[in-house]
Amino acid sequence: MVDDRLFNLNPARRVQTKKVRPIVPVTDLLHSWLSATAEWFVCREVKRFDLKQQIDAIEQQGVKAVRSAWDGAREHLGVPAGWGRS
Repeated sequence: MVDDRLFNLNPARRVQTKKVRPIVPVTDLLHSWLSATAEWFVCREVKRFDLKQQIDAIEQQGVKAVRSAWDGAREHLGVPAGWGRS
């Protein structure tokens, strides 16, 4: 929902069940990131030290629940509590 600066967490053509997935506002930072990519992956990044290469490595891990991922992103981006809940 680019023109409205909203992100629908219920993908197109997915059957809506009793479980309601929110539509969340897109902040300026999130908008610039979404505009720069044609793909998406809801993940969290974990820094770990790679002993073999002797460097810090960032590993992306898929999230198990969109709600906890949204709450973390909302807090980090400064989106007010309650936004994105349906």
